[in-house]
Amino acid sequence: MAKPDNILLAGYYGMKNVGDDCFGVVSTWGARKYWEAENVSLLSSEHLVSSVKTVSCLSKEKKYKGQARLQSYLNILKSNLVVWSGGSIFHSKENFGSPRTISLLASRAKITPSGAIGVSLGPYKSVKDEKYVHSSLSSLRFLALRDNSSYEEALSLNLPYRPIEAADLAMLLPMVSKHRNPKKRKEKILGVTVCHYERYAGKDVTKEKKRETVLLESLKRLICQGFEVKIRFFVFNGHPHYGDNQITHAFVEKLKTYGAEAEVVQYDPDPLRVWEKVAECSAFVSVRLHGSIYAAAAGVPCISVEYHKKCGDFRRDIGVPGRFSVGDLDCEPLDLTSRLIDLFDVELPAFYPKRDKLIGMAENNFKVALSSL
Repeated sequence: MAKPDNILLAGYYGMKNVGDDCFGVVSTWGARKYWEAENVSLLSSEHLVSSVKTVSCLSKEKKYKGQARLQSYLNILKSNLVVWSGGSIFHSKENFGSPRTISLLASRAKITPSGAIGVSLGPYKSVKDEKYVHSSLSSLRFLALRDNSSYEEALSLNLPYRPIEAADLAMLLPMVSKHRNPKKRKEKILGVTVCHYERYAGKDVTKEKKRETVLLESLKRLICQGFEVKIRFFVFNGHPHYGDNQITHAFVEKLKTYGAEAEVVQYDPDPLRVWEKVAECSAFVSVRLHGSIYAAAAGVPCISVEYHKKCGDFRRDIGVPGRFSVGDLDCEPLDLTSRLIDLFDVELPAFYPKRDKLIGMAENNFKVALSSL
């Protein structure tokens, strides 16, 4: 196949989620830099704001029922290559008319080839979903996985191509940003992300409440102990219902009653600006997976709250010391407070021993995938 010059990137772009916005921006940048593609567009109706210019191929103005799907089908068929890019895309069965199903059918029929980069496999909702995903992967031309767990799973499937061991696309942010090494503030800044999970996933809400209580109590103890630090909260998901705005501001208001100096970085559609604000922090504690990944990409030591399997996968892949592994906050508030204080004194190469390796592996999403075309 000739080098593609009309590439369609597909994912969850433009849904007010910093992590997904990042995938759209970094994938566009990578397709131009590594694949030298002239025409790169996102399968989205929302425009992403960034110093990296992106193009959304779906119309924002809705004129008729089924418009988005029809436009998606047409863009899939007229592209030279469809790339499913970034995140937890392969975890459940899609309905027959979904763009991903049509894309995979077109790839299997050798009409428009499809590939995937920076993705993970699972967690699956059922055995049926797992079997469907495993079967559908055979329709791809290449598959670059963002974590070792997904890579090992893909290796076991006897796919018609060799899976690519890569890393999360957000690890390329230092290369994409104009400020590769943002200056740290002289003041101590603790970055924080929080989010609800179980209430939206139909799971045990008591786990959610316990997690949030431990984190809030540990931050309160940090302030009450007289530790001088500014606490900078980030809203990584700006969705009006499923987003982080309400819980974030609730944390801030409660901490301010204890004299905390706290601020909120609201959801920003430019993932590079968000990353630069993360890079200003001295230390980080994150419930959001991409809070942890943004911090690691910026060289900011971070304690990851492992409410989801992928949070633990990333911590292990980048080599964070066991001392700073807290599981799903399986510790007492005072213990977490102690570890947060210790974060401000850690040696960075030792805290993220595999950071540079993961940045190089993130390039595999483009460098190695290109050889499969």
